[in-house]
Amino acid sequence: MGGFVNFTTRIAPESIVAGSVVDYSLATAYTTGQIVNYNGALWTATANSTGQVPAAGSAYWEITNASQQAPKGGAILNGTSQYYSHPDNANLNFGTGDFSVGVYFKGKTSSANEWVIAKGVRGGTQNGFGIYKASNNFLSFAFGYNNTRVLLQTTYEITNTDIYICMTIDRSGNLLAYANSVLIHTSDISSYSGTSDMALPLILASQDGSQNFFSSTIYFVRFHNHALTQSDVTDRWNNGRPQDFVEPYATAGRSNANLMSDASYSFDTDQADTGDDAVDRATFDTNYSLIWDMNNTGMSDISVLSNVLTMTSDGNNTGIQTTTALTVDGYKYRATFNVASITGTWEIREYINSFYVSVGTLTSGVNNIQFDSGSGSNGVLYLRCTSAGTISIDASSISNSLTLLGETFSALPQDAGTNGWKVKVGVKLV
Repeated sequence: MGGFVNFTTRIAPESIVAGSVVDYSLATAYTTGQIVNYNGALWTATANSTGQVPAAGSAYWEITNASQQAPKGGAILNGTSQYYSHPDNANLNFGTGDFSVGVYFKGKTSSANEWVIAKGVRGGTQNGFGIYKASNNFLSFAFGYNNTRVLLQTTYEITNTDIYICMTIDRSGNLLAYANSVLIHTSDISSYSGTSDMALPLILASQDGSQNFFSSTIYFVRFHNHALTQSDVTDRWNNGRPQDFVEPYATAGRSNANLMSDASYSFDTDQADTGDDAVDRATFDTNYSLIWDMNNTGMSDISVLSNVLTMTSDGNNTGIQTTTALTVDGYKYRATFNVASITGTWEIREYINSFYVSVGTLTSGVNNIQFDSGSGSNGVLYLRCTSAGTISIDASSISNSLTLLGETFSALPQDAGTNGWKVKVGVKLV
């Protein structure tokens, strides 16, 4: 896994892109003792933890009732010209991989199509994803892949209340939609092959910055580079307090870290099977020492041609292993291997407390194996054969990779008149 470094998080207020955001208002503060009707319940505004009642127009406000709080802040967008745009970057593109989008907002009913969030999907042939309110006020979703866009409408109606929407994309399974942690829609997308990447900015409260504006208050948007589970979504709903949920990782903003995504890490150096297995193993180690180590005498018939590695194992727990350890044990990872052909049994393993532990078995095709790196792991990832056979791993069209999973991007309104939004983005590993 050549090139792995420790993860860091860059937290910086992003400058508003010129011409892309018209001034927005912030959800105003309340005075002490003011009675507010919030989501059908009466609340009394009180001082915050510092003894101050936030001033009207400040970035944050709170209403307390029985130790509860209403959402803090929020960008109020007028539905006619205001929206937020964030430049395209790697943390917003997920290729052929899984991902999730969560957005917390308060909408308004109308007779128009209005987009909550969009990245691409501006036409029938564009990649990307989006969430929008249809003209009948039903929540709807867009997903674009391989230059094809599909629109999926639910029967969940947007009303004038706060709502936490989460869309999870499992490329080998379903698009799932949740409203306040309740599953409201399922669509099978397992046949939707091809990349979802689109080199366009992320847009909030409009489809593209020129049309389909959304009259709303947006509290935050968050992205993950894996499909959140029902339990994950429930955790993030946080009993009606999604704005207070803290990601269960020491560092947020983890972006994809490819093992073989560029020339130096792919199988870019051809090597013929010479018939001398010892020589071929040594040649492989020399060519790929930054990533892989093949020092097992049970490996034979090794060759690399056009970014495809082919090798045979005697099945005695032999194979290849990474030369650089995983960053930290206890984190979530996804290993992706594109297997062109396979015989025998090949597993992805960790070495934990003196034992090899399987985290997944490879099959023909694209394998996405998600696992938690175990406590006590030596940090090395092993591709081991436990029943004699031959495998061909193809890196010519799909990057074989190891991805550290987590939140890759988040944005929430900050002080009006400054840089507008506080954004967390991951630092891509090199």
